[in-house]
Amino acid sequence: MRYHQFKILEQDVAPNGDVSLLTPAQQLNFIKDNVMTLSDDLKQKVLDAMQKLKSYVKQEPIQQNEGIDDAVALINNEIMQEISNLDQIAEEHLELITKIVQAGTSKSMQAGHTELNKIKTRIEALYTPLASKIVNGCDAFISKEEIVTDADSDELSDELSAKKQKRAELSKTGLAVRQAIADMTNGVMEKAGRLEAIKDAESELTRIEEFLKRCVEDPFINFDELIKRTHGTVEQEFSKKGSKYIDIYNQFENILGRTIDQSGAGAWGPAELGLLMLSNPVKKGTKGDIETAGGKQVEVKASKKAAAGARLNVEQALKGNLVRDYNSVLQKYFGSTIKTEEGDITVDHQTDKGQVNFTKKGFDILNSWISTLPKWNRQTAIKFLIDSVNLPMANYVGQRSYDKMLSSAMANVVNNQGQFDFANFQKAYTEVLFAVYKSEMLDCILVINPILGTFLIMNDPEDLGDTVNRGLVISGGIDFKDKQSTKSPQIGVGTLTA
Repeated sequence: MRYHQFKILEQDVAPNGDVSLLTPAQQLNFIKDNVMTLSDDLKQKVLDAMQKLKSYVKQEPIQQNEGIDDAVALINNEIMQEISNLDQIAEEHLELITKIVQAGTSKSMQAGHTELNKIKTRIEALYTPLASKIVNGCDAFISKEEIVTDADSDELSDELSAKKQKRAELSKTGLAVRQAIADMTNGVMEKAGRLEAIKDAESELTRIEEFLKRCVEDPFINFDELIKRTHGTVEQEFSKKGSKYIDIYNQFENILGRTIDQSGAGAWGPAELGLLMLSNPVKKGTKGDIETAGGKQVEVKASKKAAAGARLNVEQALKGNLVRDYNSVLQKYFGSTIKTEEGDITVDHQTDKGQVNFTKKGFDILNSWISTLPKWNRQTAIKFLIDSVNLPMANYVGQRSYDKMLSSAMANVVNNQGQFDFANFQKAYTEVLFAVYKSEMLDCILVINPILGTFLIMNDPEDLGDTVNRGLVISGGIDFKDKQSTKSPQIGVGTLTA
């Protein structure tokens, strides 16, 4: 066979880089790695040329009935054995074949990148509706609190400061989400350096596009269904309808976490924003923070730390410094002084051992006083608790349901000796406050950790014990001197325990 019998037309060749610098073995590997990515017409030309080259090198007739896949597989298996015997004509022919493959691959990559940019443009068109959905949802998630400082202090409580910060950052949350999506999209495109990678990138970007369109048009999480649960995670709720996209979900959550810090929207957590992105839209509630599509009123308690959660701010509870009134209650039940072996103790909110609040330390002080009182009894202790709690809850006193509920709850705080158990007080008082919430037209409370994505649903006050067993953390109690915060415990959730 002569060279003119298998000569390749120059019009088929579009050199891109100097493939002549490759060894024959490297050229053959390049052909084999890329030939199947070419268009069908170029693929056939290359295979025809390779068959002719094989025939020339081995001095054998061309295999007329050889399939394309078999021909590709035999390129290395047969010709590699004869590489050392290639003459100048065969080497030049091999180089031209390599250039055809290279040129065809380059054209395919250009077309591939064009398609990727089209998908990217469609994804970018989803930025605005997604950002709008999330910002509106955030505005519903965090109620607009009246931020009022005490005349004697310019400082806000930690809780009110956090709420003020979250509201100030609403405008940044949309930007955070846009940036997270952009980072995710650009990351995929940056990996598309080879034609095979382009095809993978096209597939991945298409799935990202589908995922984001679902978030806008057919959300994965139904908020009305979510609040029927007792507990769970945002990921679990997403997986019920979105298991196909769990990798995209995880990627988004990870990138969003980094983006939030960079954007300055740090008071929000990725799980909070993720929940709003994945769920059907919510709006401001008439009583609770949000109203679901089904008309349910939901109070949202979000806290990144389980032991530093949000307070149960019932509508008519009193704030401000209540120490003067509380001292009157203390002296009503304990007198003006208490005689101890160490001397007389003045009955007052402020003592040498600390403040006598309804906290662990405060209850320890109260129990030490009780141990010195021979006539103290369980009924007296219950009445003391009721009178003290009624200071911040004064606007509810006289309501039969409230009075009965508080009396029953406080009975669970006192032992037979009339001493107080702080852990029991936290649960009992939280149950009372939640019952008041319910009476004020609230349907449930969503307690969520915006970092971990864990959540608990408080649907009924009688279920509080079960909620605690599942992971609800109650911290704090009543600080009668606190000038800003509601006189209530804080609730939060970390890792679920059941």
